Amino acid sequence: MSAEDWADAALWSLANGVETLSVERLARSLGVTKGGFYWHYKDRADVLQAALSRWEELATTRVIQRLEALSEPREQLRQLLSMTFEQGAHGKIEVALVAGLHRTLASNPSSRGCRGDASITSRSCTRRWGCR
Repeated sequence: MSAEDWADAALWSLANGVETLSVERLARSLGVTKGGFYWHYKDRADVLQAALSRWEELATTRVIQRLEALSEPREQLRQLLSMTFEQGAHGKIEVALVAGLHRTLASNPSSRGCRGDASITSRSCTRRWGCR
């Protein structure tokens, strides 16, 4: 079992909510013992960070590349909206991440005025979910 396998499993498990991510559940879903987890990751926060990095790649970098390949702005917008509101695991993960962020912002009044600032939003998520 590779580090990428653990990170992917963690990513897809986020569809059930960020708070439900646990080493035990991941091991169970992969059909392995949790001891193998610690060969690759220090703790839950470590694998969560890897899962969020994977999500950034899938939901941002690859989406941008896909849209840039289209020459017609109308088609780019149509594709973007289609991807944004698609059903399935991708959509559920997006909702879980946004919901977790919303709870973080709601519980931290000092960050509410900074929703547009990605670095502050990122720090809020990091504090909320315990990743670096």
